[in-house]
Amino acid sequence: VFPVRLPPLRGRKEDIPQLSRTFVGRFAAHLNQKIPPFISEESMKILLAYDWPGNVRELEHTLQRAVILANLGGHQAILPEHLAIGPAVSGRDESATGGETDFTILPLEEYERRYLIRVLEHTEGVIHGQHGAASLLQINPTTLRSRLEKLGIKKRKTTENQGDSK
Repeated sequence: VFPVRLPPLRGRKEDIPQLSRTFVGRFAAHLNQKIPPFISEESMKILLAYDWPGNVRELEHTLQRAVILANLGGHQAILPEHLAIGPAVSGRDESATGGETDFTILPLEEYERRYLIRVLEHTEGVIHGQHGAASLLQINPTTLRSRLEKLGIKKRKTTENQGDSK
């Protein structure tokens, strides 16, 4: 095994569009989408402007989340509100301050809680199996159950009113 040294992603921004399309295609296939969402022009500008301190892995995880959110919302495109970076993390969330501010900062656990609730809604409460939440998130089902318990999320067969449980 030989180490291959590459400059950080922030030093090779020209790779971001191709990497992004590759990741989006991979995640869309994992969600059994016949046609992967395209990355809107505004979203690509955000991806290119960001410094990517977490390098390629951060880009990968950002796009995985974006594909899931686009799919949940029935969108054909990855929009800025699907990206958890830069201006994309804005007051567009209904539970924020009514859109009066351009930027809402949530505690990480609250953000994770809301995200996991949306994933569970998408999978109709299914955790295990090929189309379960754990598979979509690429984590062990036991790990997911631990996170759900820690965040006070009760798994229900139907996830209506899931946002009410704390």
